[in-house]
Amino acid sequence: MSVGRRYAAAAAVGHAIFAGGQTASGKTDAVEAYDTSLTKTMLTALPHACACPLSASVGNYAVINACDLSSADDVYVSYDRSLTQRVETDVHPYWNAWGAAAAVGNYAIFAGGINGSLIYSKAEAFTIS
Repeated sequence: MSVGRRYAAAAAVGHAIFAGGQTASGKTDAVEAYDTSLTKTMLTALPHACACPLSASVGNYAVINACDLSSADDVYVSYDRSLTQRVETDVHPYWNAWGAAAAVGNYAIFAGGINGSLIYSKAEAFTIS
């Protein structure tokens, strides 16, 4: 990885993709991919640094729910098999931090999470159209 980190999101869609997480100096917006030859490619960064992203692989896309607990700037970021980034802002702020993600059919489902002492039971499905 370009920098040591924890809590990074990971998804695979032709490449293994790692995004965001926490470094020794704080959260990061770094995104990198590894191909089948283990060659690393730095991708377009997340729109903001994200300490606790969630991810799922759906069809031809790696989908990342990039949370930022210090603002309302949560977004969905997807990378296709060509590693092209697409950003969607249709997400509910805060609720997904340290939640879970899974893919079913054409949906990435992001569920649960925490904000301070508030633990969420919400689930949200996202699909690439």
